[in-house]
Amino acid sequence: MKPGNKAIMIHNLNKQFGIVRKNTALINVSMEIDEGRCVAIVGHNGAGKTTLLKIVSGIIEKYGGTVKVSSRCGFCPENSVNFDFMKASRNLKYYYQGTNFKEDSENIFNKLKIENSSLHVKDFSKGMKRKLDIARAILSGSNILLLDEPFDGLDPVVSKELSEIIKQLKKEGRTLLISTHQLGNLEDIADEFYFFQKGMILRAMNADEISRIFAIKLKNPEISLETSKKSSYHIMGVSEGKILIRINEGYAENDIIQEIIKDGGRIEYFSRVSLNDLYLAISEGAKFV
Repeated sequence: MKPGNKAIMIHNLNKQFGIVRKNTALINVSMEIDEGRCVAIVGHNGAGKTTLLKIVSGIIEKYGGTVKVSSRCGFCPENSVNFDFMKASRNLKYYYQGTNFKEDSENIFNKLKIENSSLHVKDFSKGMKRKLDIARAILSGSNILLLDEPFDGLDPVVSKELSEIIKQLKKEGRTLLISTHQLGNLEDIADEFYFFQKGMILRAMNADEISRIFAIKLKNPEISLETSKKSSYHIMGVSEGKILIRINEGYAENDIIQEIIKDGGRIEYFSRVSLNDLYLAISEGAKFV
């Protein structure tokens, strides 16, 4: 894997469903994802996330625009597609295309901490079924993994365990494209975030940029935070009465606080913006500049 090699390239992707009554799922979506990166697709239900993953995986073949992938994709749908009447090991063998199933399956069961592989899948918890979905994708020989809402319906303990599995897959150099509306689980994993609404990308940000975004509320809002002469921060927008700023490189939080106080501002609230709050601000129409 060479730095900068593209695993996924999507240009001007459009998708509609229906013949007479058209339902638009994706509108002019473009993104390029480097090998070994973890990218989060963020949006409410109906934002187009699942459609995008199905197109990248090859499940949906008819669309407008271009989609190119560097290798086979392993797709984990939101709803498990394992056979409930089969044992976990038998499920994996059904899809397996290698030559040493016993060794490969034992390795993957140990890596993902899938216990009781001799049980029928109908007796698995949702978390164990999710792990089995990921195991199947890995055993397919895929270097690109597409995970559709992997944390949906999981309790906090299992969600944390799944986050650790995703971190390990990233360390191994796999490319991960993950759709979610539960951002806390990916806050320290994903390299880039694409915020979707009604089939369109509202905004794309990398993890470094997001880590430098803060929300400020002043007790004396008449004081302007005009940044035309500032080099320490940039005003991004306004959301729910709070000013969103991005701290520029080379500056820290204390530098900004001291500068605002020096300019006469009395700070009521100053905090790093969580991914969830940032997503809400974007989806609810915060004015970004």
